[in-house]
Amino acid sequence: LSSRFALAGRPGTNEVVVEASTIPPIDLDYRLRYLTGYPHGCLEQTVSAVFPQLYLGDLIDLDSKGVADIGDHVKAAITRLSSFAIPSGGMTYWPGMSAYSGANVWASIYATHFMIEAQKAGYSVPASLKKSNLNFLKTVAAGKSYDAESRAYALYVLSLAGSPDRGDMNRLREDLAKLPKSSGLLLAGAYVLDGKKDVARTILQGLKADPEGFNRFSSNFESSERLQSIAAMVYTAVGDKTAAFKCVERLSGWLNDREHYMSTQSTSWALRAVTDYMKNNAVDGINVSVKSARSSSTLKSAKAIAQGSLDAGDGSALDLEIVNSSKAPVYLVVSSTGIPEKGQEMARADGLKLVVTYTLPDGTPIDPSDVEQGTD
Repeated sequence: LSSRFALAGRPGTNEVVVEASTIPPIDLDYRLRYLTGYPHGCLEQTVSAVFPQLYLGDLIDLDSKGVADIGDHVKAAITRLSSFAIPSGGMTYWPGMSAYSGANVWASIYATHFMIEAQKAGYSVPASLKKSNLNFLKTVAAGKSYDAESRAYALYVLSLAGSPDRGDMNRLREDLAKLPKSSGLLLAGAYVLDGKKDVARTILQGLKADPEGFNRFSSNFESSERLQSIAAMVYTAVGDKTAAFKCVERLSGWLNDREHYMSTQSTSWALRAVTDYMKNNAVDGINVSVKSARSSSTLKSAKAIAQGSLDAGDGSALDLEIVNSSKAPVYLVVSSTGIPEKGQEMARADGLKLVVTYTLPDGTPIDPSDVEQGTD
C-alpha cells in the first residue's frame, strides 16, 4: 500500500509516530502525552496521569527505560497521594487543603481504585492510607446521603479490594429501576468482582438507556466517554465480548479524533477500558513495515499495539510504503506534531473565551498595532 502523508507543521519541526494495532486505533502516544503533560496537580489529575501506565506493558512492548520511567511515575504519584489525605478519611481535591473542606468523594474513590490496582501490579502502597480510604468508602457505600453513582463506585472498589459490602450491594440493587446507567454498571461490576456473574448479568439486562447529556463540570466528572469505558470493562468481565467490542469501537472513535475533547478523567478511563478488553481477548500479533524515502520502521509485536517513528525530514509530506505481514488485518495510524506555519495556527477554545481590549487611560479604544514602538 502506498500513501502520501501531509505533515502537520512547517518543514524541519515535525515528529512522526506510527502506531499499528489489532484493535480500532486509539492514538495511544498522543493521549498519553496529554495525560502526562497536563499542567495541574489536583487529586483527579494526579491519578489520571498514571492510572493507564499501570497497564501500558499489556498493550505494547516496553524497553527497560520505559519500564523504569513508568515505575518512577507510579511511585511518585503514590507518594503524593498522602498530601491529599485528611484525618476523617478520604482525600481533598487539592493537596494541603483544610480538613474542614471535606473529602472530594468521587476523587477519593478514584484514588483508592488506583491504589488497589497499583498494589495488585506489585507497587507498595501505604497501609494506613489504604485502610483509611477503604473505611471512607464503606461510609459512602452505606450512606444514602451520597449519590447513587458514588455509592456504586465505592462498592465496586471495595469488591476489587477483596472486601465486598454485600449488604449495601443488595440494598442498592433494590433501587435498580431508579439508578442511572453508570450506577447500574458499577454495581454489576461489584457483583462480578465478588464472583457473582449471574447477578451481574441480570443487572445489565435491566439497565436504563444512555442518558442524553452529561455535566462535565459535575463533582463526579461524568462524561459519555467514561460511561462507555465502564460499560466496556463490565461487559468484558461478564464475558460479553460483542457488547464490550461495541463500546471499544466507540472509545476508539473518540480517542483517535484529536478534535474530540476528552478530559483527563475520560481519557484515563478509556485507555484503561481498552487495555482491559485486550488483556481478555487474544491477538495474533503485529508485523507491519512502514517506509519513507528517508527512513523505515518495523512494527512487530505479540501484543495489541506496536509503535515506531519516522524521520520527518525537511519536507511538507512523506510518501509511505506500507506492508502488512501480520496474520490478520491491522489498523495503522500515522501522526505528526510540529510548529505550524505563521498564519496557520488553529484557534481553539475548549469552553473558554478570552476577550482583550486595549484602551487609553480615558477609556478610548486603540489598536496596539498603530502604536509606535517606544512610545507610551
